Amino acid sequence: MAKLKHLAALIEKMNGGDTARTNSLVMVARKAGLFTTGGRGPNAPEMWPTDFGRALLLGTTLATPTRAAETVKTLEAAQPFIVKIDPMDGGGFRDVDPDESRLMGADVYENPYLPSFLSDMPNDLAGFLEELFASLFAGEWSFQDWDQFRVRDAYGRFEISFLLHGARYIEGKASGWNEVSDDERTPAHYGWEFVFHVEKPTEHHEFFGAVDRVIYSNALKALQELARGGDNG
Repeated sequence: MAKLKHLAALIEKMNGGDTARTNSLVMVARKAGLFTTGGRGPNAPEMWPTDFGRALLLGTTLATPTRAAETVKTLEAAQPFIVKIDPMDGGGFRDVDPDESRLMGADVYENPYLPSFLSDMPNDLAGFLEELFASLFAGEWSFQDWDQFRVRDAYGRFEISFLLHGARYIEGKASGWNEVSDDERTPAHYGWEFVFHVEKPTEHHEFFGAVDRVIYSNALKALQELARGGDNG
């Protein structure tokens, strides 16, 4: 199973190989209780889905190390803003407001609201990441080549989005629009973009420009491999 040192190695890659920054980020986060703690060396504790979600956030944020723990907690508290559903039928994304529609089952067009790892929409980003990585641990969900995680640091708020695709999404994309019939289409053919918003925890929102950080599928797949025991060293 993965240890914190393995997650730290991936956080470093997401931070462009900046070892000093990564060491500071992990140290601050660990002291703030964001990671599972215990012994050290061979007795170091195993990392769990919550730890993986927080590692992803640490790898994405551009906050200074001293504010890293505060930033991760703020991002985890982000609320669902919109869910965009891509049914691969040529009709484009369909937007669903979680505040107006309970995201369970399917809509009137029989488009699934949620991917298989969710039975209901979590209340915040922390719950979403927990369920996603728990499903990855169990081998019940896998990242695809088109997946990405994005954090946009803009005026007065953070916008977080997770673009995910079912395992059979490429079948519809490769065959062309409308070539996966309604009878053949399954939830695994669909794509989703989950968007979360949260206000920044400060009274001063000095606007010098928005900052976008995108984590691509190669990093997500590295986290997935680690979650499934890909590094036992």
